[in-house]
Amino acid sequence: MIKLYALLAGIVAVVAAADVEVDYRVPVKIIFRAFCPACQWFISDPVLALLQDDKYVLNFSCFESDDSGYKWSDKIAFCFKDAADATALRECKTGHGITLLREVSTPIEYNP
Repeated sequence: MIKLYALLAGIVAVVAAADVEVDYRVPVKIIFRAFCPACQWFISDPVLALLQDDKYVLNFSCFESDDSGYKWSDKIAFCFKDAADATALRECKTGHGITLLREVSTPIEYNP
């Protein structure tokens, strides 16, 4: 439970300290239930590393702002002004999303 509070405090600190325009700041709240320290680490460390990446924070803030629109295509056009970046993101979402998710997921064996 302490690690959960530390994670939430860390997220707030990272988002607040990020060099993001005030117009694009959004509150981030991550809630998860992990019963063992290894599970807490497995969830919290990658999330904290991602939130410390300035490029990710800027893109995430842009996507979550009301100015970017309400449809995926509008958000891509608004947040990624470079056509090559927008095209790469569209291709990644349509062609590689499931594959990437499967690659980072670890299958487990069920032993009743």
